[in-house]
Amino acid sequence: NGASDLAAATAQARAFFARAKIHETSTIVRIEIAPDGQTARVFEREVSKIEAKDRPPRTICGESLETVVLAKGRILSKGQVDTAVRVDTHAVPAQRC
Repeated sequence: NGASDLAAATAQARAFFARAKIHETSTIVRIEIAPDGQTARVFEREVSKIEAKDRPPRTICGESLETVVLAKGRILSKGQVDTAVRVDTHAVPAQRC
């Protein structure tokens, strides 16, 4: 039915990652610093290449938005939102993402 409880979903994810080779690259597209100078939003493009023994290779192109804050001289993440914008079951050159 496509639904799993947390334990089942965790077991499925572990089994998949144990047999998969994943390579991900991110490119920062833009950084917007808030007027207070203490927070910023970081916009990224991501390309993930996934190879698993029992599945055809996949490329997932995505976008990411991360909010960061300067606290006590350190940059800390306040959260990140990832959005898949393209999924292909064969190699997609990074420039097409």
